[in-house]
Amino acid sequence: MLNDVDNIVWPCEFACTLITENLVLPNYYTIRVSVEPNNPKVSDINLGFKKIKFFITNYLHNAILINQENPMIDILPSLDTNLVVLPVEPFDFFLVNILYLKLTAITEKYFDISYIAIESSVGDNAQYIATLGNDVELDLDGNFWWNQDSVNTGTSDTTSWEELNFKDSPKFSPTVIQGGLSG
Repeated sequence: MLNDVDNIVWPCEFACTLITENLVLPNYYTIRVSVEPNNPKVSDINLGFKKIKFFITNYLHNAILINQENPMIDILPSLDTNLVVLPVEPFDFFLVNILYLKLTAITEKYFDISYIAIESSVGDNAQYIATLGNDVELDLDGNFWWNQDSVNTGTSDTTSWEELNFKDSPKFSPTVIQGGLSG
């Protein structure tokens, strides 16, 4: 396990369903996100954590994880369940690297993510760790959902953080108010 006294490690859990080849597998994940604040403002750090928590709770928890090439993907958009569309089968090794990129894109204004560790019940609780520069033998660069500061998971969800009331704290800008003694 990685330890760094300068980092904050946030644990989280989520359940989802994996569709791989002809299998539908319920799965349970434990994830740990290690962050290093790059800004001393507590409000920014809190907003970064709120965004991560919201994304995991509302877009990963109870979602369906599926390869974009899986033939079942054509019938799933009619469901009310969120889809997480992946460029490969939803194996833990690839998922942790994609989530590292996604959570980094969401929080890069607030803190640096040192690593993300993930383990799952289907993956026999083997722990996979992603850090900056991991080589996953996939081309993950480009305008893909995992590189965007959004809630999109490959389904073209255009909901913005502002619509969800996640706004950056305003910069200090004093306002001069007219007033004075009247006489």
